[in-house]
Amino acid sequence: MNKRRGRPPLGTSRGRDRLLEAGTRLFTEHGYQGTSLRMLAEAADCDPALVAHHFGSKRGLFAQVTAVVLSPAEVVEQALPGPPELLGERLVNQVITAWEDPKTGPRLARLIHAALEDPRLLAALHEYVETEISQRLIEFFGGHRARDRTAAILTLIMGIIFGRYIIKTDALARLPAERYRHALIPQAIAAGQDRPRRSQ
Repeated sequence: MNKRRGRPPLGTSRGRDRLLEAGTRLFTEHGYQGTSLRMLAEAADCDPALVAHHFGSKRGLFAQVTAVVLSPAEVVEQALPGPPELLGERLVNQVITAWEDPKTGPRLARLIHAALEDPRLLAALHEYVETEISQRLIEFFGGHRARDRTAAILTLIMGIIFGRYIIKTDALARLPAERYRHALIPQAIAAGQDRPRRSQ
């Protein structure tokens, strides 16, 4: 006789954890539009009302799943130890390593493509990046050029992700990973420098 785990009551962390696990699998397999609340509830073996209770909506759950899978805040925290002027290089190395992984890379790409289908999802991710990443980098750098240095590094990282792994521009996607990484090192180091570019 099969034993069900039992549906977690409203408000318990078990329901939230199950929904995150189910959302990670279903959004990756079926995309955002192809995943219904009913599918999520059945996969998590919980009441559909838990989606709204813990995440506000399916969109909120997707934003959380994307944050967990992409782990951008975690990547940033792991890269922070070390000289601030070399932070750009450390971040570039970690981002390329994650996206080149044959297991995680395709999953990351599918989640990004799903987010691009809905402007509201992009808005949710924008809020996450602004709160958990941009502000953290600004605090880390400090000083009057903290925002400039943060903008330079994030521009480089976003360019890597979209140019090589999402749009797959030939000039970027066809380069072997190590050559691509090596080519970016000067830009990555320059992005983290605490010196404004001299006027010509």
